[in-house]
Amino acid sequence: MDYEITPEEVKVKLDAAESFTLLDVREPWEFETARIGGAKLMPMGDVPSRAHQELDPEEHVVVLCHHGVRSMNVTAWLRQQGFE
Repeated sequence: MDYEITPEEVKVKLDAAESFTLLDVREPWEFETARIGGAKLMPMGDVPSRAHQELDPEEHVVVLCHHGVRSMNVTAWLRQQGFE
């Protein structure tokens, strides 16, 4: 799967005010400890019940977590559901 984006590439997109959803799939306590401004918190366990109501499948979604395991799992699931 070639769905990875580097933190530097995300920073460039943020600095350029590109339109995309930055989806943080960590737990609320992790989000409170350290977060990126403008990121939407949706813990990994909530994604199946919330994604179709709260995310636009036509918009580019960048998923982040702490180490990359949760974000890769959520990315794979979102892509199976038709998200970019």
